[in-house]
Amino acid sequence: MKKQKRLSNRSRIIIVTLVGLAILGGAFFLYRNVLNNADTSPTTADGQPVNLEPASEEEKAQTEATKDAIVKRDEALTQNNDTKPTATVVITEVTQTSARAYVSGVFEEGGTCQATATLNGVVATATSEAFKNVSYTQCAPMTWNKTISPGSWSVQLTYTSPTSQGSQTKIFEVK
Repeated sequence: MKKQKRLSNRSRIIIVTLVGLAILGGAFFLYRNVLNNADTSPTTADGQPVNLEPASEEEKAQTEATKDAIVKRDEALTQNNDTKPTATVVITEVTQTSARAYVSGVFEEGGTCQATATLNGVVATATSEAFKNVSYTQCAPMTWNKTISPGSWSVQLTYTSPTSQGSQTKIFEVK
């Protein structure tokens, strides 16, 4: 007859403890991931619930109305009429040889900047194309068609594009 090896009391305690921990871990996992998911609706960053239901007929109708309004607005902007939205023109510098400006409230390519400087009946003009620059439209530096003399010049800068227009007139002391 063979002798059976008996586990020591210490080994039994370790095995029972490990089995108990495994059962408790499994129960916690089950509770946390399966049984406790009754109210886990998604929410926005500010805690508002997100509605995941399909759109109602009223919501679909509102969406279609909004789409139609956007299309009508875009069509009105592309038509050539005299009621273009107003752009804010800002003249930043006038020298004897050039003028610089930008247009705020507009972010587009292809507009035209035209400057006219007037002093005692003398008129100088300059034109440039505009381009997108960060968050506004920049007029490329405009070189006068003739050098202007020192003095207090009245400078009018006009911006025009297919979608907007604007103008500013300002007195500059040219040195």
